[in-house]
Amino acid sequence: MLIGTNDTFSQSIQSRTSYKYFDMIWDGRFRKIFSSKNGAMKVNVDAIGAYEKTNGSQVK
Repeated sequence: MLIGTNDTFSQSIQSRTSYKYFDMIWDGRFRKIFSSKNGAMKVNVDAIGAYEKTNGSQVK
């Protein structure tokens, strides 16, 4: 369940979803989208939702 607030009307917004087994990416992890250079934080919005496959033993 995802809950947020509508800034215009100050109302609570809720969203619910479910996933099937084929929607899951097994042995995968999201790519890093944040980087810091010279004290400035950058977000790579093109990489949001991007993932890479792992060999299943890389648990951090």
